[in-house]
Amino acid sequence: MKIAVALPGKTGIKAETAMCLMGMFSQIVNKYGSACKLTAYASVDEARNLIVDQFLKTDCTHLLFIDWDMVFPENACEVLLEADKNIIGCNAAKHVTGEPVVLNNIDGEPLSYVHHQIEKVSAIGMAVTLIKRKVFEKMEWPWFHRDIIKDQRRLGGEDFTFCRTAKQVYGYDTWVHNRLSIEIGHIGEETKYLVPHIQKQIEAHKKEQYVNELQKLKDDLV
Repeated sequence: MKIAVALPGKTGIKAETAMCLMGMFSQIVNKYGSACKLTAYASVDEARNLIVDQFLKTDCTHLLFIDWDMVFPENACEVLLEADKNIIGCNAAKHVTGEPVVLNNIDGEPLSYVHHQIEKVSAIGMAVTLIKRKVFEKMEWPWFHRDIIKDQRRLGGEDFTFCRTAKQVYGYDTWVHNRLSIEIGHIGEETKYLVPHIQKQIEAHKKEQYVNELQKLKDDLV
């Protein structure tokens, strides 16, 4: 197993992102022996395609996309690898509003961060996303492009288009790692995390745990 870490973008990465990368690279090398870094500076869809071209010329087995303005734990790659999915990533908070990029799972239900470690989704942003080599080998170029959404008079994101094409044409599902997503930050005027968005879920889960523990105590006394 060999990991390629991809950094697409028009400009250099944030200092906080660079610090996270240093910690993660060290962890990858210690556990898997080696890693390589791939970069491209262009529009985001073009940069991703250029990086995939570079990736397929290496002997790496997985490509980990990291956006230039993210913070993440040093074991992020290891956590995603352990899930062993073809496409799996983290849900990021939007850097202005703090709302999650993805709200629902594949069935249209709200993502459950406290009850499900991972969930299947129709698409995900590529903020921190791990993709197996075979996905790119099977899919045709361009892997990333922006769809025209005529009824909304706008272009769709290249990341969502990639996920939809991977599923509809090639049969590859996309997964979100809910637990890891909680630790991912999106750098803006202030770094945004998902915790405020899912606070009600966390509080409800704690209440549920308390009720269950109380019921167990009552049962033990009977």
